[in-house]
Amino acid sequence: ITVLDSMLRAACRHGASDIHLSASRTHMHVRFRIDGVLANYSTLHGSVLPGLLVRIKLLASLDIAECRQPQDGQLSQLIDAFRVDFRVSTFPTLYGENTVLRVLHEHAGHSTLAQLDLPADIRKTLLIHAQRPSGLLLVCGPTGSGKSTTLYALLAEQDHEQLNIMTLEDPVERAMHGIHQSNIDATRSLDYAQGVRALLRQDPDVLLIGEIRDSDSCAMAIRAAMTGHLVFSTIHANSAPAALDRLKELGASNAALAANVSAVICQRLVRKCCTTCNGRGQQCTPCRGSGYNGRQVIMELLVMDSSLSRLVASGAGIDELEKVAIKAGYANLTVQAGTLLENGVTNALEVARVLGVPIESAASERSPETTGLGLSGY
Repeated sequence: ITVLDSMLRAACRHGASDIHLSASRTHMHVRFRIDGVLANYSTLHGSVLPGLLVRIKLLASLDIAECRQPQDGQLSQLIDAFRVDFRVSTFPTLYGENTVLRVLHEHAGHSTLAQLDLPADIRKTLLIHAQRPSGLLLVCGPTGSGKSTTLYALLAEQDHEQLNIMTLEDPVERAMHGIHQSNIDATRSLDYAQGVRALLRQDPDVLLIGEIRDSDSCAMAIRAAMTGHLVFSTIHANSAPAALDRLKELGASNAALAANVSAVICQRLVRKCCTTCNGRGQQCTPCRGSGYNGRQVIMELLVMDSSLSRLVASGAGIDELEKVAIKAGYANLTVQAGTLLENGVTNALEVARVLGVPIESAASERSPETTGLGLSGY
């Protein structure tokens, strides 16, 4: 009990988004994900792991006798006078169950588009599309790229009094006032497709669908947009134009995409250079010696104007879509990252790590001398 309480409290105070408990032959390693990067927090003797897992499973209402199957649950703790929720996932490995706790800060509030610190033209365009009466607006990017934060920021721009706003998520990460939020539930055979079908009978104006993950959920999202609803959702794709190809793979027709997709966002998160130590990270308390403090979103926005809609309807490929979009002002993630580099917000090593593209100046950048984040153990 003491070890778990201490660990959860430390994770919240360090601003961690996830807690990783990994078992080896003789020890248990505790790591925190801070600003998107895992850092060692503590190493405990392996004998602590069984009791710690039982404690976590009891709080998360999981089966303490089951250790050969993955389990998911949720627990809540009062930390520093605030209620904090933790989403728990266990997975059997060679030396015991690997456990990950996602930290969900209920008191953290919701970011608005203004607080995301986006370029002025992107923010203005997003506001226009967020207030349209209908259409499908997609957000794509890998896990941990801030898609949920962007979706919640888009919902925050809606008129919560005059509009019926409903969400279907997996799971609901933060409760929002004036919005009807619900979870998908595999135990009741309530998936995205069935959930959206039911939500459409609730007379919604705005729908948030957590993810388009198969042909059924794709068809229902497009159907919702086609029938006069404003739909926000996410999809796994590496770029905004590639998201359209992904929808085609899931069964969407060219005509349906051209008529109903209003805009596609693709984003990543990069760590910002610490302003206290100028990224050096030497004995710096705010950045815990890492040289980075906080994260900044890099966002590319593909707007489906008339020329792009005609290309999509004709079945044009990604390269052709990008050429036309660039003429209309589209700037991809690499271009957006270049602006952050020029302004000194981040450095070339961080951009290369996140985007996986060769940055000429990366070789001249000095990497932080510490491999961890200066976290103290128990």
